[in-house]
Amino acid sequence: MFEGTISQVRLSTQVVQNVVTYPVLIDVANPDLDLKPGMTANVSVPIESKTGVMRVPNAALRFRPDPADLAAPPDPNSPPKKETVVYVLNETGKLKAIAVKTSITDGNYTAVESASLKPGESIVAGLLTAKAMESTGGMMQQQQQQGRRRGF
Repeated sequence: MFEGTISQVRLSTQVVQNVVTYPVLIDVANPDLDLKPGMTANVSVPIESKTGVMRVPNAALRFRPDPADLAAPPDPNSPPKKETVVYVLNETGKLKAIAVKTSITDGNYTAVESASLKPGESIVAGLLTAKAMESTGGMMQQQQQQGRRRGF
């Protein structure tokens, strides 16, 4: 892995399948001459970073459980809330919603803040249920078994 500094963004754009790209020059130390002229690269450009924050997998933010799995089912007469939640298992094995405020993301994980969620607490990103098995035609179970055979 190499670290560098953007030294130039050229304005000669290329458009391929409605994606606009700009050539960028990056100054990189190359003492071992591992980088060769004309090579291309995939680059991550950090815009912001935070330390000392809780982060959760994005799958946990997308997870929507069956109401039967919730510790406290939602009130059908109340308007839906527009808050972001993650779910944890309570002592009875039911899911408890915890409100979180989202922050920056790297595409896989998102930083969150919450007075109720504690660092290191396990959160739920999905459930293997009979209903899920029916909706996938048993594919979830087959994938799990294949994964076990390969040692995943």
